Amino acid sequence: MNEKEFENFKLKKNKPKRIFLIRSGESEKDINLKCYETIPDNKIKLSSLGKKQSDVCGKNLKKLIGNESVYFYVSPFKRSIETFEHISKAFNV
Repeated sequence: MNEKEFENFKLKKNKPKRIFLIRSGESEKDINLKCYETIPDNKIKLSSLGKKQSDVCGKNLKKLIGNESVYFYVSPFKRSIETFEHISKAFNV
């Protein structure tokens, strides 16, 4: 392998195979828009259905990914963090 081939190999090695974008599960605002009157958008939590949706999403994602390396980038919004927490259970994070 020459130097150029080696550099290309290194660059490809560090790139992800694929990227998944996941929206948060159902949140309180999806059930009742009036919650915006008393709760800031970034503090709105998942509903009980949203937690179940996130658990299922995690299991399905784990089946799809298997034992590949995985990195999560998560919005600081409460519902996004809660979605991640439920998804990550399937990955033992």
